[in-house]
Amino acid sequence: MQTEAYLETSPKKSHYAFSAARENALHFDEQLDRLIDIAHQLILNKGVFHLQIHFAASQLTCWTFDNPYNYQVYQAEAVFDDNFQLLFSTLESNLYSTINKTQVLPVLKALKFLRERPEGSELRNASLHIMNGLVGLSFACDDTRYINFKELLV
Repeated sequence: MQTEAYLETSPKKSHYAFSAARENALHFDEQLDRLIDIAHQLILNKGVFHLQIHFAASQLTCWTFDNPYNYQVYQAEAVFDDNFQLLFSTLESNLYSTINKTQVLPVLKALKFLRERPEGSELRNASLHIMNGLVGLSFACDDTRYINFKELLV
């Protein structure tokens, strides 16, 4: 892969690429409670049926009922802006949901727990799809899996 070869040729380039990515991740990591609250509101009240939290890049990707074929990627600065949720139409997501409204927050909190836990591999990326109930998890050890949301609530 060309990117790997590029990084291997220069320790300075490699250090910059990986340290810069980790510095950005601190933004989400420092405000995980707020991020979980925003994600919860987007799912319950703003028509988001599928979201992906990319912790390592501090990006939130959203798919909405009113535009399901196009997703939007938001950087941490946008997500934490006070007017962020105004970008979305008010639309309750429970109409098509496999996941009950009361189960959304516990699932999101479980993702937060997996990100914060000191033991085990680092959770780098997580997604929640409320229509089919699947949760995607990607860990730093190259382990990626999709599970039913109920497995996080046990």
